[in-house]
Amino acid sequence: MAVTASGVFRRTAIERADQRVSWERTDQAFFSSGACHVLAWTCRDFYPDKGIALAAMYLGDYEHPLHTYARWGTWAFDASGWNLESELLQVNSDFEGLPVRQVETIRTDLREFCEEHVHRQPHQYWADPTERARAYVGRYDPPGSRRFARSGDYEVASGCIQRQAKRAEHTSRFAPSAVEMHDVDGLEETVDAVGHAHIVRRPRSTGTTPVTPTTGDTSQPSGVASDAKTPVCVRFRCLCRSEPTSAIRRAAASVSLLRASDQVGRDRDPATT
Repeated sequence: MAVTASGVFRRTAIERADQRVSWERTDQAFFSSGACHVLAWTCRDFYPDKGIALAAMYLGDYEHPLHTYARWGTWAFDASGWNLESELLQVNSDFEGLPVRQVETIRTDLREFCEEHVHRQPHQYWADPTERARAYVGRYDPPGSRRFARSGDYEVASGCIQRQAKRAEHTSRFAPSAVEMHDVDGLEETVDAVGHAHIVRRPRSTGTTPVTPTTGDTSQPSGVASDAKTPVCVRFRCLCRSEPTSAIRRAAASVSLLRASDQVGRDRDPATT
């Protein structure tokens, strides 16, 4: 899930005044604004063997923290799931238009924290949100797990980790480093290490050398090979975390794309004419 600033879900006046109205918001809204501290404590308790810490984010000159989250190394967990802590801080700072003044490691228990910062304790909500928070934490696999690596949140869909590591060296050249590949009805998708999806039509004849596509998002065929035996790139675009579904599955379901790829093959492969 993409990192979303907690302020996006800031409670309205009625949601602050009526606990039932606040409770009936979506899980992401509820745990983004109003119960983020409950979610953070629940996350730590959910993984007792991981050494997860708790952090409070202070912006500008505000006395109380804007947002509370769980921290594990360079990772942070809040209502947006697991994301890099640096991204979480930046997104919230950008949304509020204020610098991050301090990130405090919380060393008190939940009751003391709530009393100090005027936050509700679990029993003060319309209903105890602890079990709701446990169910929410359980939806997201922690960093380092196999399911996290294949979930599409980073390594496959957005390439967030790789983008940060590769940004300085990645230029218009396509450096293939596939982390996921599919082959459906003659269309093959390779998602490289920087989060680019390359959908390639493999001709019937042999040929395994990828075509160097143009960079950027385009709906037109790119990187067409002069050799008929070379695969033809019929789609090239960047994936993002809001689109974790594999592009090839959507492509395979699209008759128009399949027909377009076949036409490209006929135009470029003399054997089919």
